[in-house]
Amino acid sequence: MTKPVRVRFAPSPTGSLHLGGARTALYNYAFARHHGGKFILRVEDTDQERSSLSSQLEQIKDLQWLGLTWDEGPDVGGSYGPYRQSERLDRYRAVAEQLMANGLAFACFLTDDEIEALREQHGHQWQSPYRDLPVEAAKERIANGEDYTVRFKVQDRQRVFTYQDLVRGEIKLPVDVLGDFVLLRSGGMPVYNFCCVLDDYWMEITHVFRGEEHLPNTLKQLILYDALGWQAPDFGHLSVIVNETRKKLSKRDGAVSCDLFRDMGYLPEALLNGIALLGWSHPEAKDIFTLEDMVKHFNGQRLGASSALFDREKIKWTNSQHIKSLTHDQLWEKLQPFAGHYNLPTDPSWPSKMLGAYQTELNVLSEIGPILEPFDQDRFSIDADSLALIKSWPNTKALLSAWRACLEQSDHYLSADLFSQFLLDAKANIGVKGKELFMPLRVVLIGRTQGAEMKELIDLLPISQMLQRTDLVLKEL
Repeated sequence: MTKPVRVRFAPSPTGSLHLGGARTALYNYAFARHHGGKFILRVEDTDQERSSLSSQLEQIKDLQWLGLTWDEGPDVGGSYGPYRQSERLDRYRAVAEQLMANGLAFACFLTDDEIEALREQHGHQWQSPYRDLPVEAAKERIANGEDYTVRFKVQDRQRVFTYQDLVRGEIKLPVDVLGDFVLLRSGGMPVYNFCCVLDDYWMEITHVFRGEEHLPNTLKQLILYDALGWQAPDFGHLSVIVNETRKKLSKRDGAVSCDLFRDMGYLPEALLNGIALLGWSHPEAKDIFTLEDMVKHFNGQRLGASSALFDREKIKWTNSQHIKSLTHDQLWEKLQPFAGHYNLPTDPSWPSKMLGAYQTELNVLSEIGPILEPFDQDRFSIDADSLALIKSWPNTKALLSAWRACLEQSDHYLSADLFSQFLLDAKANIGVKGKELFMPLRVVLIGRTQGAEMKELIDLLPISQMLQRTDLVLKEL
């Protein structure tokens, strides 16, 4: 590549960070890091009615949680700032005035009703009666306080712009589908396509990966680049993300924003892994990989143009695989937002022993609650259905009486050897085996018949608690 790679993620701060936006940020980030380039965060906040500082801060928080660090942006600065469009308004207006002076744009004084009437009569190629109004006459009307917009004059309607899309290959865009389009709204606020062209040029952006929904904007932007005599960046329009019914993923489909996935207990590295595959494939056909591994291979190729299906079960499975890859210490630290309010055994080795039994059962971090609850002495309870089942077996009381006697032979935790001997004795002396042996024991430990293996559970409760729980069950028999 002749120029150093510079890419940007330019969200509009009008809500939380959507998975589609996160994917766009990820692809730009990975492309920049792969080529040793720069990743820029730019805030496109010219929609004054919908933009908010709180949304901007939330989006930055989500990007930071995902680990997509930027080299330049509103919070870290840089040589191409400011990085909020609302702080660059004078620069946009100056260019609009220059285009008007050069006869490439004009001030239009039509009202909305007048424009609508012209559209009904002439379609999208309607023309304003102010198109050829001399600049000085326009300035006089503006000075008198008349409302106006600035429109770009679309000149050669027979022209076709052709460019090589990084995702879709050759794209041809005929100019004849356009009429003269707005650069500045009434009141002087610039529109998206105008700001985007100026900012990308001023910030020396070399490549733009963005969603498929921006494809219709490309023609207007190429026209502006051409009129200004500037080279356009290379564009890549990413596939749309769809739900199970093949419709574009939206808030109606449930959780589709990063903050909700964080609250549900998804790992950022797993969410990145999952959304990376919504339009890109790993060259080694991997389903599970790290951000570093993706950066190593993300050269801008292997991007698909067809729609990408968002599969919630696949994302959850991906998260479970990343959970399994963590050490016990790493996982316990990540579990704290979900585990910190339980009254658990204070033995320093207890978290590791617990995770040895339950780590493979976790799909998301929030699932740790039901697992920890039986080990919290303040929350322990006996499931009624489980109790009814073990009461129906004739040898349960004898089994638990023998179990209590076994526990009294130990001081703090029940040893594996003593437990193995108890099982042998129970089978030989009481005549129980299988579920009639293990389910009553599990009920006295965790209050239900289903759970981890008994050999793992006996390491998770001290003798004093096991005795107390055994007595509770024996009273019910």
